[in-house]
Amino acid sequence: MLRPTRTLTMTLMLLALFACTAAPQREAVTPDDPAAKVAAMMQGHYDSRDQAAADKTYFPIALAMVPIWPERSDGHWLYVEQAMADTPEKPYRQRAYRVYSGEDGEVISEVYTFAEP
Repeated sequence: MLRPTRTLTMTLMLLALFACTAAPQREAVTPDDPAAKVAAMMQGHYDSRDQAAADKTYFPIALAMVPIWPERSDGHWLYVEQAMADTPEKPYRQRAYRVYSGEDGEVISEVYTFAEP
């Protein structure tokens, strides 16, 4: 079961903390859907190994953001998993993000937690 935590977020700022390590497969983006464009930019596998190597105050973190539930029409859904880079099989954070366009054209991200991740 998912529990919603609704926020307007600057999720792309999170992505700025990570360097892209692989070219992800992305959903098709239409120019009239800004939420699809943002969700497509968020998708991928990222890590902070280079930053952690350069600055010992940072940890090497791995982040994966992949599309889920493509059949849903209520937004673009992403599964997000965060783990220490050396133990990616042991994530310490798992979330589902719903990215959609609001009434005024803003892009909204809702973050859902899992009751039992």
